[in-house]
Formats: sequence, C-alpha cells, structure tokens
Amino acid sequence: MEYLVVGAWFLLAIIALVVELETAELVSVWFVVGAFVAMIVSACVPTNYIAQIVSFAIVSIIALLILRPILSKKYNLRKTQVDNINTLEGYKGFAETDIDANEGKVNVNGTSWQAKSEGSKILKGSKIVVVKEDNITLVVKEEEK
Repeated sequence: MEYLVVGAWFLLAIIALVVELETAELVSVWFVVGAFVAMIVSACVPTNYIAQIVSFAIVSIIALLILRPILSKKYNLRKTQVDNINTLEGYKGFAETDIDANEGKVNVNGTSWQAKSEGSKILKGSKIVVVKEDNITLVVKEEEK
C-alpha cells in the first residue's frame, strides 16, 4: 500500500511536468516540486496523508513565491505579446475577396487576413495597402495606380 501512495505522488509529478512542458508558461512546475517532496514524505511516513498533503501544498506555494519571480526574469515571461499585425502597416498585398467597410479578406506576405475597406469597395484581385489594424482585422485601401 505504501508503494501505491509513493507512486501516486510520482504520477502527479509526472503529469504536472508534462503539462508544464506542453504550456511552458510556469503554470505547473511548482506542483512538480511539491509532488516530489510529498513523495519523499510518503516514503518516510506512508500512512500520514495529512503530512503528505500539507508538505505538497507548502512546498508548492514556497516554490511559486520564490522561483516564479526569478524564472520570469530569466525567461522574460513578463514581456508583452506582440502580434504580427502591428508590423503590417504600409505593406502591400491583394484582395482575396471583395472588400467593403465591414468585411473581406486580403493576402499580405502570403498570409490571409480578415480585412475591411477604409473607404470605397475594393474588388477581388485588386492590389491593396494596409492602412492600420483594428484588433485582428486589417484596414486597407486600394493601392493607387
């Protein structure tokens, strides 16, 4: 029975590690540390479940409070996310569909984007220029000939 409890903590640590490796967001790495400590506690006192759970919780919280600021700085996790859309102003492309003030699609640098026209309707196949972005939609105008 005691091996089952040790194995359960080991399994929890592995699951938390897999989740962390998949997300890489410093979400569950703290539980990996806490589960390994709880596994050691369970090997020493296999029937004291309260000690195991308390050690898991305390070590996980301490690991979070101490290591997160250090790892966040090291891996620059506090940087703001930059969307590719911010770099497209002034880029040229073509209309994949007719584009009006509400909807349409354009191709810029080989990527398809939702778009809307800054002014008049733009016909499919017309050359366009990106004027600005509106959330994840490009605002475009027909390229002057």
